[in-house]
Amino acid sequence: MTIALLSLSVHHERRLRVGFSQAVAGGAFSAALYTITCADGTASSPAVTKALVVANSPAFVELQLGDDLAQGALYRVSAVG
Repeated sequence: MTIALLSLSVHHERRLRVGFSQAVAGGAFSAALYTITCADGTASSPAVTKALVVANSPAFVELQLGDDLAQGALYRVSAVG
C-alpha cells in the first residue's frame, strides 16, 4: 500500500506541515524518514530534528527544522518509509 505526500505548508521558518493521502502510523513520527534539500543551491538544507503529531489530524505530520528556511529558496521535501 502506497501513501502519497499530498500537501506541504510552512507554519514558521522552522516548521513545516506535511499531509499524506491517508492516516499515518506511529512510525511516521521518526525525523530520520524526512529530508529537506535546497534544490537551487541558494541556501543550506536544514535537518529535520523532530516529527510531531498534529492533534485531530491523523494524516498530517509537523516537521521541526534545525535551521531556518531561506525566503525565496526552492526546497525539495522527501518522506521515505
